[in-house]
Amino acid sequence: MAQIGGTESPSWADLLGLNHWSGLLEPLDDTLRDLLLMWGDMCQVTADSFIRDSNSRYHGRCRYSKNSLLDKTFFPNAADYEVVEYLYALSTFLFVLKESNWMGYVAVSSNAHAEAVGHRDIYVVWRGNSRIMEFFEDITIPLWPFDDDDEDVKVMLGWRDIYNSSDPNFEFNKKSARDLGGALAILSAYDIVKHGLSKIGETEEYFPVCAMVFESPRVGNQAFRDSWEQQPNLRLLRPTASERHACYQVISRRSV
Repeated sequence: MAQIGGTESPSWADLLGLNHWSGLLEPLDDTLRDLLLMWGDMCQVTADSFIRDSNSRYHGRCRYSKNSLLDKTFFPNAADYEVVEYLYALSTFLFVLKESNWMGYVAVSSNAHAEAVGHRDIYVVWRGNSRIMEFFEDITIPLWPFDDDDEDVKVMLGWRDIYNSSDPNFEFNKKSARDLGGALAILSAYDIVKHGLSKIGETEEYFPVCAMVFESPRVGNQAFRDSWEQQPNLRLLRPTASERHACYQVISRRSV
């Protein structure tokens, strides 16, 4: 941690869980609090821009373009970030009914903001389920291997299907979900690190990848948790609300 005005201030790596948020949660550090609030605002953007009206010809899509998304939804830090990609996913039920929907966006720090803070951030932001087909996916309980090359590491089948399914007949699902993103922050964060996308060049170093999820249930088995904890610089923080106070669960304390 760095000293600012005589007071310890957490580094960016600390805020992303380098030391599993030791000393930052109870009481909640002000800098981390501000970051969590901004992440929550980023998630709110998806709720405010998703077209739920089934009578609209555009239902299931985003009502704004990438260039205007953050401004139109009154995101407080809109000037600091640029939306560079939209994410779409395919929901299926019993392998027959299919829906392709807008699932979120990828935002990157502007050059000016990156220069001001000394690092560039990439945010992959998912919306919650709003369509009937997605609720069907949520109740698809059986576990299934996340990767074909490891049958022990398993995740819930419904979420895995959203993450991996694609169909060339749909306008937005012409590539595999590994290219377009997926429905869950936990799966995408794990996927990024496990497949070396966070590795820095030819070195053995990895830039930090942190999943911050609101009230997310566990998604995989014990082998998935074990594999998660073996991935370099991969962290998960799960804020939860109780009747009296907020809790912050760190991945080292419970399964994903």
